[in-house]
Amino acid sequence: MTISPRGQGIMEVFLDGERIYDKAAEGGKFPDLIRVRAMVDAVRDRLGEIEPGYSTPGGPRVEAPAPEPAPADD
Repeated sequence: MTISPRGQGIMEVFLDGERIYDKAAEGGKFPDLIRVRAMVDAVRDRLGEIEPGYSTPGGPRVEAPAPEPAPADD
């Protein structure tokens, strides 16, 4: 995995030569938690291909959390 910040706001993440994140292509924004989790899942998948049965201390994939409800006005 390579994280490539190259100045001028350019930031890319490569996994085995495949670009899995490009800040410019995603509207110039840094990845939110959901996007980071997708990248982590891509890394886990690739590790599983290399070493069957591989698991990370983080355990299984995690679904994005549902937004918390707004507090009720009393």
